[in-house]
Amino acid sequence: MTETVQSIDMLDPIEDRGGEAQPLLQVTGLTKHFPVRGGLFDVKHSPGGMVDVEFAVQYLVLSQSASHPELMANLGNIALLQRAEQAGLIPAGVGQQAARAYRELRRLQHVARLDERSAQLVPGQAEPLSAPVKALWDAVFANAVAA
Repeated sequence: MTETVQSIDMLDPIEDRGGEAQPLLQVTGLTKHFPVRGGLFDVKHSPGGMVDVEFAVQYLVLSQSASHPELMANLGNIALLQRAEQAGLIPAGVGQQAARAYRELRRLQHVARLDERSAQLVPGQAEPLSAPVKALWDAVFANAVAA
């Protein structure tokens, strides 16, 4: 079984932007193989899942910490989302909503592990959690591609 996961490809390793070197990135969708049963939402690997939050936060830290040193602290993804929102790097509310969704996705994953069961949901259950993560992804990477 396959699912679409988001990733980035380096186009040019460095591009000069006003005296500051930044990687030039293009966001692409790649097909990866994960053990997701037909039509289910995996809290970690499905689009709108935990990996998307983690990747978006890592991208913000790497691309913006020179201008926003408050992102350099090793505080965890939830706190870094809040800081990125406070810095205006993502629209108001997007970071908070994605942080709440990420916290719940992590909780579901931990419960599933403790119960020794799959961390997969039916799509209807997943939508309230995946929608804020997808909004975060769109906010972060729409600017990356346009830049």
